[in-house]
Amino acid sequence: MPGLTSLRAAAVIGSILFLTACDEERAPEGQAPAAKPAAASAVPAAPAPKPVAKADPTAGMVVVKSIELREWVSEAAAYTNSVSLQQGSEGQEKPLIIAFSAGDKDKAAVKKSVGTLAVPAGGVLVLQVTNSNAFAVPFAIALKTGKGWTYHESERLILAAGGKGAQQLVIDLGGQNFKSEATQWKNSGAISGLDQVKELQLCIYSAKQAGDIVVNAIEIRAKP
Repeated sequence: MPGLTSLRAAAVIGSILFLTACDEERAPEGQAPAAKPAAASAVPAAPAPKPVAKADPTAGMVVVKSIELREWVSEAAAYTNSVSLQQGSEGQEKPLIIAFSAGDKDKAAVKKSVGTLAVPAGGVLVLQVTNSNAFAVPFAIALKTGKGWTYHESERLILAAGGKGAQQLVIDLGGQNFKSEATQWKNSGAISGLDQVKELQLCIYSAKQAGDIVVNAIEIRAKP
C-alpha cells in the first residue's frame, strides 16, 4: 500500500538522521581527550646577594708607632667644652675613656704630647673607638707640627651610634683634606712638617649633647 510504504521510509530516514547527530556529538574513535593545561611550575627565588665586604685600607701595612692611651689631658678651656678622662698609668695600659659635656664651644678636645714623631711617607692614623651613646658622634683628629706647633685638623668622621664593639677609623696623614691657618680653615690642604709631629688631639664635635667614647687603640701604620 502506498501510504504504508511512505511511513516506513520516513521512519528509516529519521533513524538515520538521529544516529548521525549522535555520532557528531561523540568524539571520533582513537582521538585522545584534550589535555589539561599543565600547572605552571614555581620558580625558586634567587638568593639575596651577600653584602660586599669593604676592603681594609690598612691591608699590607705594619704598625710604625703605637700611641699610648695614658698622659692625655684636656685642651685649654678656651677651645673645648668640659671633659673628664679615665686612663691608664705607667705599667697599666687600659682604654682611654673620654666623657664630654655640652657647652658653648663646638667641640670637646683632648691632647697628648708625642715628643718629636716622624710619620713615614704614606702613613695613616688608625683608631679603634667605641661609641655606646644613642646618638652618632662627629669626630676628628688634629696634629701640631714643626717648631711653631702648626695646627692641622682632619675632616670629620662619624662614629655610628649604639655600638658595643670598636669602630675602626683610618685617616690618611698624607691626604689633602686637612684644615689649618694656611688653608683659611678649609679642609683643602696637606699637613706640613710630618717629620716633626709634636702633639695629637682628639676632637669630639657634639656641642649640644653629653656622652662618652672609649678609645681602645691608636696606631700609626705604613707600608713596610
